[in-house]
Amino acid sequence: SRTRLVELYNQIPHPKVVVVLGSCTSTGGVFKDMYNVENGIDHYIPGRAASPELIIDGIAQALKRLQKKSQKKDRGFKLELF
Repeated sequence: SRTRLVELYNQIPHPKVVVVLGSCTSTGGVFKDMYNVENGIDHYIPGRAASPELIIDGIAQALKRLQKKSQKKDRGFKLELF
């Protein structure tokens, strides 16, 4: 549920990134226009069944983004779901 997602997200210390695996998780797939589908990712790993190499590369790229975020002053980032 949206409430639980926000609770979990807000428990992660700053800075943070959101990584998703596969096309459906990044776009919502056939459920994209449903009331319970949330948006707002930082990094997308492509593929219906992402290979281990893509997952490792995606996490490495997400860590780079996280490092950039950590260099910025924490301005009280909040989860913004559109």
